[in-house]
Amino acid sequence: MPIDDAIQSLLEIVACPVDHQPLRVASPALLSRLNEAITQRCLRQHDGRLVDQACDQLLVSADGARAYPVRAGVAELLCGSAISLDEQDRAYLTD
Repeated sequence: MPIDDAIQSLLEIVACPVDHQPLRVASPALLSRLNEAITQRCLRQHDGRLVDQACDQLLVSADGARAYPVRAGVAELLCGSAISLDEQDRAYLTD
């Protein structure tokens, strides 16, 4: 199953671990923006750890407050792995 199909199937059964909101796939623009921040070593997870690996995809909470990394088809749906999105990030939620 291609990763996009796997992610779509996953979205039908999972929710944000913080507040149980539905999740959606991030726009390519937001993914690019956050991967650039990762490259520049200036992005931290909710638990304070530096994000040091680029994401293949991101799953974003319905309110646009948090993003969860997806790497090699595995979504990191842990509260501590959440990446808080600010107003500038939210401008990239849709293309």
